[in-house]
Amino acid sequence: MSIRNLTLGGLSFAFFMAMAPAWAGVDQDEASITQLMQQQFDKPEAPLTVNPVVIQGDFAIGGWAQDKAGGYALLKRTDGKWAIHLCTEAAVKEEANLVKMSVPADDARTLSATLAAELAKLDPAVVDQLDSFEGTIMIEGGHHQHGG
Repeated sequence: MSIRNLTLGGLSFAFFMAMAPAWAGVDQDEASITQLMQQQFDKPEAPLTVNPVVIQGDFAIGGWAQDKAGGYALLKRTDGKWAIHLCTEAAVKEEANLVKMSVPADDARTLSATLAAELAKLDPAVVDQLDSFEGTIMIEGGHHQHGG
């Protein structure tokens, strides 16, 4: 092993250690969002699946599937806590629509691009299920029952 390899390895390790808290925060946020959505909408006879979850700043989008229904939840973090702002259709994938839903333009751009990349990894049938929701339901106080 050369000095160069040790130095590069050390730099890689140092970079990883410096970034670990940020990655842990994202994982923690994803887990919190998944748990929040499941606590609100999961039913013994119809478990809720949450995937994907994308986060940018204080906004997130969680795709959900339950029985044959599916859709997207737009979430907002306030005072460190996530809450569901609305449940909506495939229109949430578009940057312009996210801006109309009160997401700042820079966050909307990143959310839209990240969501597209995550959806591209899924089975097309799953994406079709997520896209099947019609309309938008505002979630007052973070509680509403999904139809289906």
